[in-house]
Amino acid sequence: MHPVASDVGLGLVGAGGVIREGEEKVAWDRQYHSSWAGDEVIAAPHTPGDYDGFRRVTSTPPANALGYRTELLNLTRNVRIEGTPQGYTHVFIRSSRPSTIRYAAFRYVAPDPGSFMPGTDSTGRYGLHIHMSGNGSRGTLVEGVVIRDADNHAFVPHGSHGITFRDTIAYNVRSEPYWWDDPAPGQMNETHDVVFDRVVAARVRRAPGGNHHRLTAFYLGAGRNPVIRNSVAVGVQGESGADRSGFLWPENSVGSWTFQNNIAHNNDGHGIFVWQNNSIRHVIDGFTAYYNEKSGIKHGAYENSYVYRNLTLLGNGTAITSLAQGEPGDGTDTQSWGNIRTDGGTLVIEEHVLEGEAPVRFADCDFGRVVVVDGDGPERGQYDFIRCGLEPSDFDLRGAHPATVFRVQRADGTAYRLTGDGRVSSIPAFAPLDPPDYGQPGGDRAASGPFVDDDSSIFEDDIEWLAARGITRGCNPPGNDRFCPDDYVTRGQMAAFLVRALRYTDSGRGDYFVDDNDNIFEGDIDRLRVADVTRGCNPPRNDRYCPDDYVTRGQMAAFLVRAFGFTNPQRIDYFVDDNHSIFQSDINRLRVAGVTRGCNPPRNDRYCPDDFITRGQMAAFLRRALD
Repeated sequence: MHPVASDVGLGLVGAGGVIREGEEKVAWDRQYHSSWAGDEVIAAPHTPGDYDGFRRVTSTPPANALGYRTELLNLTRNVRIEGTPQGYTHVFIRSSRPSTIRYAAFRYVAPDPGSFMPGTDSTGRYGLHIHMSGNGSRGTLVEGVVIRDADNHAFVPHGSHGITFRDTIAYNVRSEPYWWDDPAPGQMNETHDVVFDRVVAARVRRAPGGNHHRLTAFYLGAGRNPVIRNSVAVGVQGESGADRSGFLWPENSVGSWTFQNNIAHNNDGHGIFVWQNNSIRHVIDGFTAYYNEKSGIKHGAYENSYVYRNLTLLGNGTAITSLAQGEPGDGTDTQSWGNIRTDGGTLVIEEHVLEGEAPVRFADCDFGRVVVVDGDGPERGQYDFIRCGLEPSDFDLRGAHPATVFRVQRADGTAYRLTGDGRVSSIPAFAPLDPPDYGQPGGDRAASGPFVDDDSSIFEDDIEWLAARGITRGCNPPGNDRFCPDDYVTRGQMAAFLVRALRYTDSGRGDYFVDDNDNIFEGDIDRLRVADVTRGCNPPRNDRYCPDDYVTRGQMAAFLVRAFGFTNPQRIDYFVDDNHSIFQSDINRLRVAGVTRGCNPPRNDRYCPDDFITRGQMAAFLRRALD
């Protein structure tokens, strides 16, 4: 919990915050950028059988036989925190306020646990360890950061909530690069509202200690509302570890991740390995796996409900390995798979310890072969295939449990039943003839609307409504094809949103605050002050605006009430958690106006006034207020 006198590294505790920002640059891409000239740019392997062929490049390598270009990782940064090859360092943050770390490189970090003297403890000395900060870390941004040459975990948001990792690179790391502890009695190990957006784990090798058997690039740990999207695992490798993988749902770490458009390739294990047993639903939407030595996806969890859709699984040892069917009893522990491109790949069905309560369901797939080797298991298999182009001759039943049952429905609606002992009989259609709309597989889906990063957001309609009215322009000028819906709103950004929404033009005498002179939102801030929508951030003097601070839900209520004049004539108190807040009356007025509904649906008796507000949530607030 605390740095000790013998530590060598950067430690931050208490109420401090880290701000480390280097020169902005494209962290990684699949095209070589001219601005990278002179930098150390590493290309990941992307040809069959190559799991460690990382090499320096000065131009874009050609696409592979599948048409994929590989990731180019720029490892050069002008702000660096480094140990030495003989003496590794680490960064430890346990703070009650958020930090910003952008475009920095950490090298020779996360010392090998085996290098410590017997009886000492290496726990916690990771590349970037944000430890037990709870809600104090909300609003932390780690962007464009490289952690390389690490002998332990790289990025560890441990018991620390509301952190966004964007465009980060973990390169040449031992043990899981993106990780935090499993839940333990009496410990706050869960991490809530973490976002991994367009992050990379590359060249991941076995650690001297720990569990090699399930080495992974992304350990999808416990917590509420975790997100991973547009991210890549490449080069996971090691001398042991039958279930190494790019992405892992571990058995003891309960978290239902938003998992969208991720890629695993050229790993000497699986693309995804699942062994998480619980009763929550998981959706894997958009996943590409190619040239992995073992399975594109290996699924071995029973007590849960998994939905896989929009999968591209090419050139792997097998396309999918299925071990588990769902635990009987509650009617929810089932699996469904849809829109799977394998180009004739193989589905392997292995033995089952528990009988499934419902058949595993595959729809709209193109397996060339189904190999059934569940005969040594105590229970039969139950599988349905719909519009997968499979005929009885495509099933290899030599190792099948004789009582295993397959129902197969062709595209024309005819269907048959196949058992593990080879018997075939015609049956009526058992599924709708019209296929569901899965979209396109993997990362090939064209984004709808003006922004490419809000298609999965529940606030997409609100965001596009604001964009159509010129209230938002995007978060990545000059391209502005992204909205960053999960980022927190700063007070400067809030001024711009409100000025555009309400068309304030009067900036008065033009300089009301002493801390916004170099801020791009200074004009908007002054207009907001003239309109009396803001009064400042340091009462009673109020000569500062704090443009870079994040906006809380309570502050948002005050902004909107002043801007729109909402009232609460009956003085109704709607929420149980705002009695301590100076914004209680504003919050209640917002509820009367129907602009807020609460923060804990469906009950909605809480408002969460101290939580920071995201750009997506802000879009919903502002649209309701305006509409």
